[in-house]
Amino acid sequence: MRAARLVTLMLLLEGRERMTARELAAELEVSARTVHRDIEALSSAGVPVYAERGARGGFRLLEGHRLQLNGLTTDEAAALAFTGTPSAATELGVYSASRSAGVKLASALAPDARAARQHAAAEVLIDVDPWEPAVVRTAIVRALRRAIERRRVVRVCTDHMSDVEIAPLGLVRKAGAWHLVAARAHARDVIPVATITEIAATARRFERPAGFDLAAWWHGWLAVQAPADRSAQAEPRSASVLRCARSADQREEERHG
Repeated sequence: MRAARLVTLMLLLEGRERMTARELAAELEVSARTVHRDIEALSSAGVPVYAERGARGGFRLLEGHRLQLNGLTTDEAAALAFTGTPSAATELGVYSASRSAGVKLASALAPDARAARQHAAAEVLIDVDPWEPAVVRTAIVRALRRAIERRRVVRVCTDHMSDVEIAPLGLVRKAGAWHLVAARAHARDVIPVATITEIAATARRFERPAGFDLAAWWHGWLAVQAPADRSAQAEPRSASVLRCARSADQREEERHG
């Protein structure tokens, strides 16, 4: 764990002119004291990292120093799918791997390309989380992901079902809420993870259906479900917009009244 963090720390410093202990701590999800200990360890190992004091101070690497390590570990390669969604990566328990994978890929870019990437990230933020955070049962999400990876049949209890065996085929996170696509009794179904109260992996394995495309199946299912959902969601918003419009009209009448 610490070795991976030290590599990520060096790659972060490579990608920026300098970083403060507080900035590094936020990126690495550790304390500032831990950052100082890591800096000392790198310096003792011969890495040319040094501190600059003052208002614009921080830690930096000797100009031109490059870490010859751009290969991804298996965990980092698997976590690449979540580099743009840190909240999902956190809920799945792969944030550290996802973060280090992104840092390694950025460090492999040419200086001009790296600068262009940093500018774009500083100017545009894509936030896929909903305004009202969904209830996330993190332990269940992670247990389901393990079962999916290992092709294990699981036994679940939900708000509507008791002690049912299913073959978990995939997880989908939409608007901050997780959904499980599962095979049950020769049919496929979608189970909101927030409704799952208990889960237990069995010793039985299942075969993932040949050619099964999670994204294609989900969008096909969603196309059938979405019209009613959209109309139900649109009504409160439309009413709110109308209320705002009426309020604006009333203020205008009062102003000229």
